[in-house]
Amino acid sequence: DAVMFNLQLKACSTRDGRARVLAEMAAHGVEPNLHVFTTLLASCTTDEDRAHVLAEMEEHGLAPDSFVHTTLLRACTTDEERAIVLEAMEARGVEPDQATFNSLLKAFRGDVERQELVLEDMEARDVPLGTWSFNTMLVSRNRRRPGDVKREAARRRRPPRERMEAVLSEMKEHGAEPDRVTFNSLLRESVDPEERRAILEEMDARGIEADKVTLGALLGQCTSAAEREIALAEALKRGVEPGPSALNLWLAAATTRAERARVLVEMEVRGVSPTFKTFQSLLAGCRTEAEALGVLALMQHRGHEPSVGLLNLLLARCHSREARARALVELEARCLEPNGWTFSTAVRRCGSPSEAQRMVALMERRGLSPSVHTYSALLDVPGHDVHAVWDDMCAAGVYANRAVFCKVLWTLAGRRSGHARDPVALLRKMMDDGRPQRISQRMLALSVAAAWRVLPPGERLQALEAFAARVPRGTPVNLGYLDRLQPLEEVAPELGANPDNGFAAMGSFLAKRGLEPYNVRRTRESSEPGAAGEWEEGEQ
Repeated sequence: DAVMFNLQLKACSTRDGRARVLAEMAAHGVEPNLHVFTTLLASCTTDEDRAHVLAEMEEHGLAPDSFVHTTLLRACTTDEERAIVLEAMEARGVEPDQATFNSLLKAFRGDVERQELVLEDMEARDVPLGTWSFNTMLVSRNRRRPGDVKREAARRRRPPRERMEAVLSEMKEHGAEPDRVTFNSLLRESVDPEERRAILEEMDARGIEADKVTLGALLGQCTSAAEREIALAEALKRGVEPGPSALNLWLAAATTRAERARVLVEMEVRGVSPTFKTFQSLLAGCRTEAEALGVLALMQHRGHEPSVGLLNLLLARCHSREARARALVELEARCLEPNGWTFSTAVRRCGSPSEAQRMVALMERRGLSPSVHTYSALLDVPGHDVHAVWDDMCAAGVYANRAVFCKVLWTLAGRRSGHARDPVALLRKMMDDGRPQRISQRMLALSVAAAWRVLPPGERLQALEAFAARVPRGTPVNLGYLDRLQPLEEVAPELGANPDNGFAAMGSFLAKRGLEPYNVRRTRESSEPGAAGEWEEGEQ
């Protein structure tokens, strides 16, 4: 019957296989139902294929239901596509159900505001929130925006059980029961050992068994070797045996040679064979070329062949020209072609600009174009000229990423080694750069420090305006951090304020441009009434 053919369709991984099943259905006189067409829709990879399946569905006199529309929503990759599906549902009179809203929650994962709108729509339509809905929201609600240290500080001030109980209480109000995924999500967002212990105790009280994902969540939040030992002990107490993934996670987090040795002993005792990821973590923890070569020898002894990526890690541990040459010979001996990362790593370890330029020339002779990572590596070479690197990068049509932008600004602000042959001209180029580079709060603080060190007084405010306009609206800006890089009492006169009122003046300036300044300290009364405004009552 149709059910059996639908199961066969789900087992098919190719278009030809599905075509054979449909032909067999027709030969047996079995009419496809909605479940069959939904399975076909889920297997489609293009909009054209989906449109063909929907047309064939209508030819058989079947109207798409909420499950069909939910399957279409899962395939959407843009807001416009999702809007078209939702409009089609409304036009056909199909009411969205829990699965439909869960698809939207998953699509908006990480965007708390839009997920809140989905939840409001669910409540307005009397669609219950299930456990899956809460688990999806739990991940998004705890994702912190970069620089939002106030929220992080508030999280750390709360009692260990408070946040967990707030989530469980909200789930209970909506009739949803927490499951293992809920508690694993809570563990991934925990901030201290006491909170993790409280979550594990609640799992035990509810009879929810921990698994290897639980152990991974525990290890991922630990910040010291002692905490990782406690996490392993808690997992073992609950009958969870650490597998390769958990032990590799521990190995990647290990900060000392002794701790890495401890993990390897644990793997041997428990009969866990080292994987490729194991050796990658070991190599990443090496500090010298000798250590890295020892890991590669052990890797070969265990039957694993090193990849280009691992040999790039070896190259990063080479502190001399001879050692770098040996690493490149090692690559060729294993018939591995060096890639862009190989040369970028080699450039970063060079001791002079001339040696770095020779490495870039060798890279180009191999047919590889320098990437933004190569230019970032050039900025790490002692004695480099940031102006020359910036000009070469622009001439090559390479966009500066945040790392490059920050390194140049750090140099111009006098906080990093390096020099620029014409710092004023370079900063003006960065101001006028029309490429779509979004500025973070850290980059904004660096740009202020660079502008006040490099530019004449008449151009500083113009630079501040140019860089602040490229910061996304709603970005939190820590004025305390900005003041550490560039004292705001020196910035205040350019903003038309008293030097004693620098924090308030900068807070008002940024707020008018849609940013969210914080750490605005209490100031003395300005000679101009109301100059500080609401920013005088900020947090210390």
